[in-house]
Amino acid sequence: MTRFSSLFVLLAATLVSPAGASQPTPLVRTILFFSPTCPHCHTVITESLPPLVERYGESLVIVAINIQSLEGQRLFQNAGRLYGIPPEQLGVPLLAVGDRALVGSFDIPDQLPAIADAGLAAGGIPWPEIEGLQAALVAAGVEEAEAAGTEERVAAEEQAPSEGRVAVEEPPLVSEAVPESSAPPAERAAEPPARFEVTAPEAPADLVRAPEIADVETTLAIPDAGARRAIMDLATAESSTATLTPWQKFNQDRFGNSIAVVVLTGMVLSVLAVLALSGRRASLPHWPDWAVGLIVVVGLAIAAYLSYVEVTQAEAICGQVGDCNTVQQSPYARLFGLVPIGVLGFYGYAALGLGWLLRDRGPRHWNSGLAIALWLGALLGTLFSIYLTVLEPFVIGATCMWCVTSAGLMTLLLWAAPPGASEAWSGSRGPTGEQRDLTR
Repeated sequence: MTRFSSLFVLLAATLVSPAGASQPTPLVRTILFFSPTCPHCHTVITESLPPLVERYGESLVIVAINIQSLEGQRLFQNAGRLYGIPPEQLGVPLLAVGDRALVGSFDIPDQLPAIADAGLAAGGIPWPEIEGLQAALVAAGVEEAEAAGTEERVAAEEQAPSEGRVAVEEPPLVSEAVPESSAPPAERAAEPPARFEVTAPEAPADLVRAPEIADVETTLAIPDAGARRAIMDLATAESSTATLTPWQKFNQDRFGNSIAVVVLTGMVLSVLAVLALSGRRASLPHWPDWAVGLIVVVGLAIAAYLSYVEVTQAEAICGQVGDCNTVQQSPYARLFGLVPIGVLGFYGYAALGLGWLLRDRGPRHWNSGLAIALWLGALLGTLFSIYLTVLEPFVIGATCMWCVTSAGLMTLLLWAAPPGASEAWSGSRGPTGEQRDLTR
């Protein structure tokens, strides 16, 4: 893939250069721990890191380590010890750079540029001092073997106290399972496959927990045999995460995604019911004017906040349920890659609110047309919200509670608009406006 060409050139250069040789330019060396069945890792690999690779070129070295391999899991656990992360809080995606550990699909793209700039100004950042990492890089061909003393240095690192440890935010809540290794039976017995469990939702939901080996109910399959390799480049890591199933994505946050599915079911049933009742010209309850106005005002407020988050790339306030930051960072947060969905929603609510005001307070000959337009707008808004809600649990792998709430509000407008539209469509309201108000 062309977007990784600069990284390939850099890796090729490391294969022919002695490890201790001086580099023509300072380098920032980083390690990305990921899982092939982690949608948030896929987001970081395919969306967050490529622009940084293009920005820094050969000065930024990123090596991906798959934790669904025995070697990758060992290095991952060693990284947790180096950075002082308790085993029950260790999760992916995790980027190790110098004495810093960046966790999650928000912190990595948000903090890595500043760390890289400071590191390049200081002459570069060496590989993290993770136990066994140097030997693994040599075995993978990323680094040349040191002239002498590698084993002694590793042994000394095991004895020496860890310095420069950093505290990181409590990691993720979602479960992830590591499949059986292809290692010999004796080795598997000594070190069984890592398994992961769900914990209390007190941390960002964009991490996959990787605690010490424990029992779980199911094991997820790795997309292909090549995904079992521990050390790889970003292009290979991307291909390893490209075959995530909708169920694997849904499992990243079962509770939050389940809420999205419940709302989605209600929206679909609402559309079918409203269309069926309107087609039969059945009687629907009339909503008071204040209820419609309140729905529009709340919808405008939510859409305005989401617009601010998407335009400024600020971190959203997500609460304890769902992971709205992952949703807002996904490519689906912009229509055709250009228009932020929040901005589109804001203008949609504004148009519906304006139509509602003019229907009752504008020229009387506009009333019928505006009543029908208001219902059609609510129908289109609900159908678009259904599309977005399907994407969250099954394509993005995360649910934004702000978005789900906005979708619910649009569905309420769909129920509030049909009575007036039906009366206008059937001609029950005369052109002089002598009939009763359409919303009462």
